[in-house]
Amino acid sequence: MKILKTKFRKNDLFYTLICRNDKVALYETRQEEDMTRCHYEVARIYIKPAHTAIGVEFEEAEVLTRNEKFFYDGSGAFIKKDNAIKHFNELSATLANIQDKRTRMPKQPLLPGVDLPE
Repeated sequence: MKILKTKFRKNDLFYTLICRNDKVALYETRQEEDMTRCHYEVARIYIKPAHTAIGVEFEEAEVLTRNEKFFYDGSGAFIKKDNAIKHFNELSATLANIQDKRTRMPKQPLLPGVDLPE
């Protein structure tokens, strides 16, 4: 499976991954690569199944919430890092609780080498 990139550009912003788990990612954004940070984004992670489009095979991949679903699915933008971290933790706990109730399966561990924020 193709996992999320740690650095990328989207919506004219440069994104740098701060932390993530299997359901939520926390990114710092900048308007220019070398400028001070702009804000923080907490976004849900979805799994896009493998598929074929315009004759090209695409593997299963992690994708972030679409612009149209941002805020509606629990994702959010924050000026202060402390608020972003708090929302990251709350959204992670909410999604883990929903998953546990639906599947009755144990929570998934964090990916190897990925740490929670301070």
